[in-house]
Amino acid sequence: MPLKIEWPADLVQVESNPDKIRAAEEPQVEEEPAPRPKRVRPVTPPVSEEPLIQIETQRSEPGNSEAPPAEKGEEKASTLPG
Repeated sequence: MPLKIEWPADLVQVESNPDKIRAAEEPQVEEEPAPRPKRVRPVTPPVSEEPLIQIETQRSEPGNSEAPPAEKGEEKASTLPG
């Protein structure tokens, strides 16, 4: 049974479309984005168990106190291992 309401003369009653009301009441189903592919981890390089060796990459200056002084007539060997 419809409800009878007295509206003022300057207002107009508008009925809503029942299909649109049902569509608005239904929960909106959002598509979930596809999951990202799993990352393939690179193989870790093997750990070397050999002792560490210090290699000098710059020549020391003659006045540098860090380098041991060479004795007269003795030359410093400058060969690389391997």
